[in-house]
Amino acid sequence: MPTLWTGCSMIRRLTRAIDTKVNPRPRRVSRGCLWGVFIGIPWLILLVLVGEWHARLAVERRLERGAQIKEWRYAAQEAVNDDILRAHHMKRFPSFDEEVAVFSQQDEEGRQAWADRRRQLVVLADSEGVVTRCYVPSSVPSLAYIAEALTPGRHLEEEGPKLYKDPGSAPGTDFFRFGSGWDQDLIHPQQLRIGEAEDDLFQVQLRFLDLGAEGWTGLFIRESMWKKWGERFRASCEHTDAFEWPLVRQFSANRLGFRGPDIEVPKPPGVYRILCVGGSTTAWGPIDEATYPYLLQEKLRAYLETEHIEVVNAGFHGSQAYVEASRVLDFLNVEPDLVIHYNFVNDLRAMCHGRWRVREFFWECPLIQLRTMLSRSRLVFLYANRLLVPSRWEVVPEYEQIIFRELRQFYTDLADAGVDVAFCSFAYPDPRRLSEEDRLFFDYQHYYLNWNKLVMNIGNYARMTRLYNDMLEDMCRDLGAFYLDVAEPLSQHPESFTDDCHLTADGIEMKAERIFQLIKDRVAQGGAAAGEFGWARAPMSRVEQGETPCGGQKAP
Repeated sequence: MPTLWTGCSMIRRLTRAIDTKVNPRPRRVSRGCLWGVFIGIPWLILLVLVGEWHARLAVERRLERGAQIKEWRYAAQEAVNDDILRAHHMKRFPSFDEEVAVFSQQDEEGRQAWADRRRQLVVLADSEGVVTRCYVPSSVPSLAYIAEALTPGRHLEEEGPKLYKDPGSAPGTDFFRFGSGWDQDLIHPQQLRIGEAEDDLFQVQLRFLDLGAEGWTGLFIRESMWKKWGERFRASCEHTDAFEWPLVRQFSANRLGFRGPDIEVPKPPGVYRILCVGGSTTAWGPIDEATYPYLLQEKLRAYLETEHIEVVNAGFHGSQAYVEASRVLDFLNVEPDLVIHYNFVNDLRAMCHGRWRVREFFWECPLIQLRTMLSRSRLVFLYANRLLVPSRWEVVPEYEQIIFRELRQFYTDLADAGVDVAFCSFAYPDPRRLSEEDRLFFDYQHYYLNWNKLVMNIGNYARMTRLYNDMLEDMCRDLGAFYLDVAEPLSQHPESFTDDCHLTADGIEMKAERIFQLIKDRVAQGGAAAGEFGWARAPMSRVEQGETPCGGQKAP
């Protein structure tokens, strides 16, 4: 109280000193300004703090509500996936936990057979974390090497981190501390040592087991479906549980590391082959037969009445433009006649969490540093989200450097090899068509898919995607590439999205139908049917088809 009184006295003396030197009207103004500064700033700070507190509560409520909506929608989609399995005469695949329950009920011989069937290493440990038994699949040498480091008598908490190529990348010791009482999953590829100078990618899961004694735990390790994350699947692998992404029931990769059945290389005579390149939005589907490339293949075969059309799924989760451009030689080895590109969101996420957020020094880019500080405010996220996203004049050069430079090289390399190339606009849920429930759901999914970070809402995500689509159409016009407007019809159906970019089973069907309608005449003109032996001629040139040199032709 004395301090406050002293401060008030100082302000009064200061205003009187000013009053003696100025005329009466400015005297009242100066006195009001000083009192305003003294009283107004604390109240403004208090108002901002209260607003931030209220915004944080509001965001938490929105995320909780969004999580509930996600559970409802995913449950409904799982029911649809059950129907898809029945339609393809496939039995329901047991979950990993159901498989673990089967393992627990087996005798020694049955447990070894379980490990061989699933090609999975199982390490049993007691309540102290001491290894007591290993079941090593006989057909996987890499797992045998790992098992050598986990022989009975060793302590898993000490030996577990040593399995990693880089011990610094190993999970905390809490993961291997069996007394924690938690089932834990490291589904995302873990880089483990399989030799003195060799390593590979694996899935690692921890489960508490009902073996008739309290505290028994199993460590389950199997080869990841990835050979190199974001670039190549493991050749000839098949998984039916423990996926990195939801709503997937079955996955297989052929001997070339693409999702789906094997294809012949060199390509047989008379076969017209389409290669679908992209990220998870291309690879996506509950089973191999419910992905958009497979559905597109079936539609084209039915329309053209031939089995000599193959559509290869070259989608890889997390893939970015620079990866796709670097893998052109791999794609050319498949001998495609047409390549369809559909991707964008992975590059956008990389920008959000890298180039648009991190700078070592403030003066290197003050706007980015200011945006990074503002991103910690829930008040800004809710009511001024546009401030967290770069403006158009900032984004266009970034898109050009990070995405379109790579896509131009991608197109040039393929076109020089005589391959036809089509680029698809990227679909997104149109914010103008969203209900409040939709917004809660998509904002939560956007938060979840961005590694639990609040960067942008669904409205600004849509704005960024529209800008990409506009620039993609301009690029196709400049290059003479074929532009497929896939986004326009899909974006009108927010119910067809499982998040901001992935699609439900109905959405995948809609996407396949849209691309089919846009390319069917082009494919038909690209080769004349020659009975059961396939196509009589190579794809026609754009001049032969009567297409204008601008490319970028938008099909109706």
